[in-house]
Amino acid sequence: MDTRARDPFYNIGLWPYLAFCLGWFIWMFPAVLFFRQVGRVKGRETFPMDGPVLILANHTAAFDPAWVGFAALRPCHYMASAALFRIRWLAPIITALGAFPKAKFTKDRDSMATLNELYAKGHCIMIFPEGTRTWDGRNIPVLPGIGRLVKRLNARVVFARMPTAFLAQPRWASYPRYVPLSVEFSPPVTFEGKTEEEIVAAVNEGVRIDPELEVLDVRCFGVRLAWGLPEYLWACPHCLAEESIVVSNTHSDEISCRACESRWRIDVQARLNPLTPGLHRESVARAHDRMTDRLGPRPRLRDDAPAPILSADRARVQRMPRGGAPIIVAEGALRLNEGSLSVVGEGGVLRWEQPLREIEMVSLEVKNALFIRVAGELHQIFPEGQSTVKWGWFLHQWWILSRPEDAASLPQGL
Repeated sequence: MDTRARDPFYNIGLWPYLAFCLGWFIWMFPAVLFFRQVGRVKGRETFPMDGPVLILANHTAAFDPAWVGFAALRPCHYMASAALFRIRWLAPIITALGAFPKAKFTKDRDSMATLNELYAKGHCIMIFPEGTRTWDGRNIPVLPGIGRLVKRLNARVVFARMPTAFLAQPRWASYPRYVPLSVEFSPPVTFEGKTEEEIVAAVNEGVRIDPELEVLDVRCFGVRLAWGLPEYLWACPHCLAEESIVVSNTHSDEISCRACESRWRIDVQARLNPLTPGLHRESVARAHDRMTDRLGPRPRLRDDAPAPILSADRARVQRMPRGGAPIIVAEGALRLNEGSLSVVGEGGVLRWEQPLREIEMVSLEVKNALFIRVAGELHQIFPEGQSTVKWGWFLHQWWILSRPEDAASLPQGL
């Protein structure tokens, strides 16, 4: 394969160079004016301005690559979810900003080859070792392969932490907020003589942030702060009623439960402030933990229902061939059982079934689209009228339970 085709910064002519310059200028202008990155960067004085460097950063917001790249004042290549490159208007923009595609939670030889070539040429490369964005600031255990990668490259590593980005753009939120952003760079480090396990432990510590952080700054503000939250809090954290949380019709910063009538106001710190007596203030992260912890290690919404674990009366499964149009595989009632995911038609006719052990990846992509990978092929799951985040969480938990021998190496996040 021609390496130049995979390298957006390779000197092949005027237009690629102009696209790169324009892309970074378009980002830099609003970054200075709106996000006020300048003056909020720690450790930039030790950041290497030449030679190969591998940035390992925590990942909480969609714009993390641009924020870190701007803070470093050095053009960076970065791995981006392959799903983003299927969006026609977005693909050329992120390519101009240095992105190259990586299939999430699976081995991607083309992506690894690109990374190896770029590092060998002396480029700056950014990786998010957690493998996906976090939902509420809590770090996800980094993927074990990062230890092998750093060791193989004998990489010079800089850790980048963005402690406030999860408040500026929570993954669950429909709208961003203004919270002063900061980027913290570590001095460059190498891991010569370290084991893969020691490297993984160091990376976990290097990208760790405080998910309970509150930014007490009078400039913090946001609108429609509750929009998007019912997808993430797919059951009431107080009464556990399924799909019961709704955004108020009159106050877009408030949510309520249709079952127990509890009410909360969401603030720019991603806190639930109770409007109902007897409840207490807590972060979205803690509310989600209380919701899921009550379901136990083998989660079910209803203990008295042996099967299925989860169901949707109407659903669609479609295969997503690379470079082609989606192909509908099955339509009907979606069922998650302990060992399989299936679609059942009228009269109980089985139209499609997928053993959980054979699933290679469970992932939530752009706009909370739910995907699974089977035998190298992507399938998208559409549970009509239900939260794909809920389905993704349950499917992910039972997928891991179906493979106890591999549990330690499987991705812990969506």
